[in-house]
Amino acid sequence: MTEALKKRNYLLFPLLLLLTGWIIFRETSPKLLWTCLAQVKPLFLIAGGLCTALFLACEASNLGCCLKQCGHPVSFRKQMRYALTGFFFSGITPCASGGQPMQLLSMTKDKIPSSCGALCLAAELASFQAASVLLAGSSLLFYRDFIFEASGLAIHLIAIAFAANLILLLLLILAIFKQNLIKCLLRFSVQFLPETSAGKFYRKGLRWLDECSHCSVFFRQSPLMAVRLLGTSVLQLAALHSIPFWVYLSMGLDGISALKIVALQSVLFLAVSLIPLPGGVCASESGFMLLYQSVFPSVMLDSGMILSRFLSFYLPMLLSGFLLWCLGRKVNAEALLL
Repeated sequence: MTEALKKRNYLLFPLLLLLTGWIIFRETSPKLLWTCLAQVKPLFLIAGGLCTALFLACEASNLGCCLKQCGHPVSFRKQMRYALTGFFFSGITPCASGGQPMQLLSMTKDKIPSSCGALCLAAELASFQAASVLLAGSSLLFYRDFIFEASGLAIHLIAIAFAANLILLLLLILAIFKQNLIKCLLRFSVQFLPETSAGKFYRKGLRWLDECSHCSVFFRQSPLMAVRLLGTSVLQLAALHSIPFWVYLSMGLDGISALKIVALQSVLFLAVSLIPLPGGVCASESGFMLLYQSVFPSVMLDSGMILSRFLSFYLPMLLSGFLLWCLGRKVNAEALLL
């Protein structure tokens, strides 16, 4: 990641936070907001926080499992560091583009070969994308009426987002198991690019396909590993998507089941994932305000959104950033002693 890109991302993130704050407070009384927040039941919020911890632990477990399969087992502490690194840098870069490169860099510093690290990250990405589409697809199948009623006109955007993510998943599967077809598509697509960028795009595509070929061998040799990764990713996302339900209970509300709220959140998560904003900031908040109007009373909607986003995104962002900063200071101190 270049210095110019870093500066742009660090500036974009707080600007988006300011925009989000303006969206929240432009029609909401701060006094009313504080009154709602002051009445929440903390035990349910703790349950939501534990779900966030489970989300990170599941990613750590998947990465650790893949690394062990590759012959490079690491401690759970390092697994969590890789997960926190991915979460933090995905959160401050558009389309989560900075997460995996920084995770790979962290693994390389721990003497893990880059080929092994790239393989594990590709396998984890494949399982995460498959779980995202699986949960959203199941939600649209079993809770179609509830989601349609909640989303209103936005259902067309949700349908487009689901179709786009499904296409991405199919391309990823083809890249792993049917590489010749993807190579043909790659050669065809570069014809429409300027000559100055076509060669670079093609070389990057071939490097990515090379990583996917190793992933294919990995899954063929360990089919049960693929099932384990997918199951863990489903649990990971289910934990994340259940956070609005714990917030719902913390505000003394009932009447809507956990499965319905998880279904609604899984669809929102998939839709926001395509928007090229760091951490989905602003888009996630706006989407929540739109989809959850039928879940939270109007006077509690802003509070519900703030608590849900704080537990699922802002709190782990703050903690991961602080822990990575502390780790960086420790590494620098050790380097000075040496």
